[in-house]
Amino acid sequence: MFLDVTMFDRICMLRIDYRLDVKIPDPKHRELLLHLYKKTVEKFRFQKKYDQYDTTIYFNSQSVQGCCYDKEEDVKAEGRIPEIYEKDVFRFEVRLQNPHLNHMKSRKGREKWLEEYFKESLYRHYMSKYLGALLYEGDYYKINKARTRINQSSLTKKEKEQLIEFLKYVSRHGIESAKQKYTRYYFRKFLTQLKALKINPILIPKNRKDFPSFMKNPFCLY
Repeated sequence: MFLDVTMFDRICMLRIDYRLDVKIPDPKHRELLLHLYKKTVEKFRFQKKYDQYDTTIYFNSQSVQGCCYDKEEDVKAEGRIPEIYEKDVFRFEVRLQNPHLNHMKSRKGREKWLEEYFKESLYRHYMSKYLGALLYEGDYYKINKARTRINQSSLTKKEKEQLIEFLKYVSRHGIESAKQKYTRYYFRKFLTQLKALKINPILIPKNRKDFPSFMKNPFCLY
């Protein structure tokens, strides 16, 4: 960038962004993702959800910002034509602000240099911690397909019934309300069972005929 590689030894970072761009050609599928993400938790660790925008959802703390947004629609809202690398893109992004970089330098001795943060292991760590933990693993289903998958599993009859009721409750009231309704033990148990079945705890609403009945989870770091 500066035609002088020794510049990298003298650059002190004030912020770094990690991102995952996923091509999703159908705009309805991108709309669905934003709809589903609005049903996840309101707070997680020090992050707070902000979902009042049409094409973007934020999970912010004072020093780290997680962000999920429809890049193509975001560009159009700016009044410009999307570039080829922006068209059909849904973007997942984690932004490390200066206070976090300072904290890591003080706590772990991690210098505020590009070579310290430009690592695959840190990319996966931050994306998983500040977005993956909020969006959950597993693919997205409408209730009928999820019920079929659960009933075909090796869970007991009672476990199947409980898991289906949990999904229906989350679909009606959201993850945050489910955390209040169920004990910590059962909440974690249900999430673990769903993860094993590769079912996301947030269902595609069955009354939305314009949404598909199944969608692969685009947030995949592997």
